[in-house]
Amino acid sequence: MSAQSPPDPTVHVHVHVHGHCYCGAITFEVSIPAGASPIFTAYCHCDSCRRAHAAPLYHVACVDTSMFRLTSGQDVLQEFTKPGGSIVRAFCGRCGSKVLNRFPGWTPGGREPVAFFPALLDEATQHALPDALRPHKHNRPEESVLDHAMLQGFFDHD
Repeated sequence: MSAQSPPDPTVHVHVHVHGHCYCGAITFEVSIPAGASPIFTAYCHCDSCRRAHAAPLYHVACVDTSMFRLTSGQDVLQEFTKPGGSIVRAFCGRCGSKVLNRFPGWTPGGREPVAFFPALLDEATQHALPDALRPHKHNRPEESVLDHAMLQGFFDHD
């Protein structure tokens, strides 16, 4: 929501982080090589995502599938696609945590995207989040249910 240009999301050093669902059954790692960048990182305000996450907005990071790997829990990963929808939402079948989104048929710049949620990263990583994983834009702010004046100041990045 800031008038400033977003920071350059290009990773200047290798980023390697780990995360897990609420119960720990599903674990994953994200590895972004130096010189690469996420497809996007954002706060999403859209109606679809608000309802899927039961939250007024959420932080999402979208990377090429080659940068994301489930390390355990594939057997408990469940998927849901709303009838007529285009996003495959995957969640833990034990605790219900939203783990990732896939976008069949969408290949921005020839990349195959997968979105994950930095709130699932290990606690220490969340407190020192690499710049490349910080939100660099607002997705669909016009659909926000939050006060726009509050958003203007609260989510501006310096």
